[in-house]
Amino acid sequence: MNIKPKTKTLIIKYLSIIGAITLYIVLMNIIFGSSCLIKNLIHFPCPFCGMTRAHIAALNLDFITALRYHPMFFIGLPFLALVLFEENFTGKLKKISNITVITIGLLFILIYIIRLICGDPYLFN
Repeated sequence: MNIKPKTKTLIIKYLSIIGAITLYIVLMNIIFGSSCLIKNLIHFPCPFCGMTRAHIAALNLDFITALRYHPMFFIGLPFLALVLFEENFTGKLKKISNITVITIGLLFILIYIIRLICGDPYLFN
């Protein structure tokens, strides 16, 4: 199979990012008991707190628990992929992806505020 050099570079880039994120999560859990840098530094949860636990629960096919850990866990990975691949978009697709990223980001913040107001126990675990 012949892979173009540009494609090979992109594959290496994204596999490196995935590896770095995985290493970060493992090391932060070993050192601090939590993978959230913000929560470890200021002892307060961030808008993405619970995403790692939610994805682990989803991998175990426990989708109810995953939703409890973070109600937007199902958007997390596509959102991350969109942000990572957005630099390759042009024209109308670039504009649509920018609007999508901003909308999803605002939705994360809105849900975070609602979870803070309601005192969501899964946010503070």
